[in-house]
Amino acid sequence: MLAVREPLQLREATTPTTLLRVRSGRTTLSDDKLRQNCEVTFARWGLHGFSVFELPDGDYKRLARLLPLLLDRQWVLEATGADLLTHGFPLLPTREHPHWTIVLAEPTSTQFARVRNHFSDPKRNPVWAGPRRR
Repeated sequence: MLAVREPLQLREATTPTTLLRVRSGRTTLSDDKLRQNCEVTFARWGLHGFSVFELPDGDYKRLARLLPLLLDRQWVLEATGADLLTHGFPLLPTREHPHWTIVLAEPTSTQFARVRNHFSDPKRNPVWAGPRRR
């Protein structure tokens, strides 16, 4: 039995200047992590990709209001929308703002290495709230 995929609904948006991959550990852009992300995205929409978030006007505080999870992450990786598009990685404005999906032609180590080259090294998240007691 084939699973019914969710319809892909895109919102109107212009190419974001800066995109963030919110780091959830040292393996955030590893082949294994990207492969897992691609599997989830393929099951959902029938395309290979992974999530990133637009950094509106370079304002981390504004993004944190839209994405409270950002306050819990010490590190982020940045990429520019124009650079990704120029090098063959379509950007889709998926889900609600500020969510985007970077689309890969296929979920291979070659594609993962290519897209990884467009992200900065991890940089300290300027709005990280520090360790929280749970």
